[in-house]
Amino acid sequence: MDSSNEEIDLIEVLRKSFSFMNKNKWILIVVLIGGLVLGYYQTKKRSDPSNAYYRTQFIINSSFIDNNEIYMIGRDLSYEVINSEVNANELYSAINDAECTKDIVAEGQEPEVNIVFETSKSIDVKQLSDLIKKKISANENFKKNYGIELQYNTERLKLLNNQLSRYINENDTTPVSNDHLLDPNKDPGQLKAYLKLLDMKEHLEKKMIMLDDPIQCYPIAPLNKLYEAPKFSMMLVLLYGFILSAFSALLIVFIRIIKQALS
Repeated sequence: MDSSNEEIDLIEVLRKSFSFMNKNKWILIVVLIGGLVLGYYQTKKRSDPSNAYYRTQFIINSSFIDNNEIYMIGRDLSYEVINSEVNANELYSAINDAECTKDIVAEGQEPEVNIVFETSKSIDVKQLSDLIKKKISANENFKKNYGIELQYNTERLKLLNNQLSRYINENDTTPVSNDHLLDPNKDPGQLKAYLKLLDMKEHLEKKMIMLDDPIQCYPIAPLNKLYEAPKFSMMLVLLYGFILSAFSALLIVFIRIIKQALS
């Protein structure tokens, strides 16, 4: 008995659906054709070879500015390159999109800052990293912190060189080998002091080398990875037509319900 009722209900639903489509067939046909045309246009546009792009990613870091501020600078850079109206800038015109993100890599540590570029052509990675460094180096906090550190280390290195020069002049000789430094005729205290000065100088010189590259842009492989434009899909065209037709049918039903409620 229940099975029979279900069959009757299904037949009734199909009958009403067919009747509804028959009454509104021209509207549904026009909407279907419009949906197919729109779907064809959108799919064709989407599959155009010019929509292919290259993707390059960097991790950004610097000991002279915190990562949260680097993130804000990166966001400004992303907005700048995307919305730039300076057509004369060849690099900017080749950048389709840029995004700056920060990710928590470990609890209690500063977030890791990433900048991702999507470009219309393969671009030298150095050009992109120089663009990032130029933007960060213009930041006032970076310039202040970097300037203080550079001046401090420069003055310390100059002082150490002066102390080493005085030691050499006072001893009227220049140590050239470990055997010479360990000469028993020399004062062990002076030799120890001299070696300590040399160690400090070496440490400072390494720091000065690091100051030559105060902003680190670590490129993440693969660089300039090509993402081809999606292929043309007839299924997507049909889907556009079906969705618009279904939406139109629901709209018609909704309008009728409103009219019945108001009458």
